[in-house]
Order: sequence, then structure tokens, then C-alpha cells
Amino acid sequence: GDGTNPNRHPWHPPAALTGDPIAEGKLLMRNTLTGRKEPFVPASKRAVRWYTCGPTVYDSAHVGHARTYLSFDIMRRIMTDYFHYNVLYQINTTDIDDKIILRA
Repeated sequence: GDGTNPNRHPWHPPAALTGDPIAEGKLLMRNTLTGRKEPFVPASKRAVRWYTCGPTVYDSAHVGHARTYLSFDIMRRIMTDYFHYNVLYQINTTDIDDKIILRA
């Protein structure tokens, strides 16, 4: 009838931890200036502009190249799908480098 089972203990949802940014649904980023994790605050409401240096490819492709794209794409998807930020994302791929010129 009412969804309770007399053979089981009742379940109560845990109380939210106040003051815990993760429990409050905040995105934390490591601040490279302070070395601490801090709540992410975009410069313009929900809009995020994100530039990432990608790989400098000067030899055969390998899984490390894919890791760069995959890792940042997962983070972008979390920011977009879970935190509902409007993310403009750009990744650079360097195609000319001293190592490339020396190998030629």
C-alpha cells in the first residue's frame, strides 16, 4: 500500500552540510595564485569564455593527444550540462614549432 516495508529500516535522506561548497552544488576550481580550491564565479553571469592550450603535435599521434581533448571536453560538458553555464570553448593546436622545423 503506502510503499513502506515492515521488514526494512526506514530511510531518511541525509541533511545537507551547510558551509560545504560541494554539497551546496558549487563548482570549485583550483586557484593557481593561492593554491586553494575556491568557488568558480564567471566574469559575466552564466557566460564562460574558456581558452586552452592544446598539444603541440610534432610526431606520430598517440593517446596523450586524445587525453587533452577528452579531459577538457568532459569538464566543458559538466559546466554546460550540470552547472548550466553557457561555455564558449576554444582549444589551440600548435602546428609549427622549433622541434617540427628541426625535424624537417
